[in-house]
Amino acid sequence: MRRICILAVIAVFAVASLFAANLGAYKDWDQSPTGYFMTKAEREEFSKLSSEAEAAKFADAFMAKRDLNFPAEVKKRTENADKYLTIGKIPGSKTLRGKVIILMGPPTGLNVTVNTKTETKRDSPAVAGAYSNIGPSGGGGRNTEAGSLGGASISTGTEVRTYTISYDGKAAKTVDRAKVSFVIDADGATGKDRFVSREQEKDAQQIFELAAQASIRK
Repeated sequence: MRRICILAVIAVFAVASLFAANLGAYKDWDQSPTGYFMTKAEREEFSKLSSEAEAAKFADAFMAKRDLNFPAEVKKRTENADKYLTIGKIPGSKTLRGKVIILMGPPTGLNVTVNTKTETKRDSPAVAGAYSNIGPSGGGGRNTEAGSLGGASISTGTEVRTYTISYDGKAAKTVDRAKVSFVIDADGATGKDRFVSREQEKDAQQIFELAAQASIRK
C-alpha cells in the first residue's frame, strides 16, 4: 500500500511538471514582475491554463485591463529593484523586498541595518570522549589536542540586512492605508529574504492584493 501511495505522489508531480511545461514562454509568468500584479482571482484563473496559447490570451487580457504606461512603469521599477536591492546572485526583482518596490513604487523611506547573527555549535560529549581516547598513532593513548577540540564550541557569523520599507501619502492610500511599513530580513551573502514575522507576511499579502487590484484601470 505504501509503495502505491509513493508512486501516486510521483505521478502527481510528473503531471504537474508537464502541465507547467505546456505554458511554454509563460511557464513562470505568474512569478515575473508583471505577474506580481495578478489579483487573487487572476492568479486562480492562470493556474487553470493548460497551453501556451491560453496563457498568451490571458496575458493580453491582463494587459488590456491596465493603463498603457503599465509595462513601462513595471520595467522601470524592476530595473530599480535590480540596481539597488540585488545581493549575491539573486536579482533584486526576484526577492520579497524587490516585489514590494515593484508593486508599491518608490518608497517614502528605505532604511537598511546590518547585523551579524551568531550561531554556536558545541560538540557532543560522546564524540569528544571518543576523540580523546584516540592516540596519535591510532592506539588507545590519550590525545590532548583531539580532546580539547572535541569539547570545543564553534561559532559562525551570518550577516543579516534588515530592510524597513515605508510608504505614506498617495502610495499608502492606494492600498487603503494611512501608512504602510514592510520589515524584511535578507541574508547578506545569498540575498535570500523573508518577512521578520508571520504577522508581517500575512499583512503584506493583503497589501499586495490591494496593490494588484489598484493596478486595474477603473
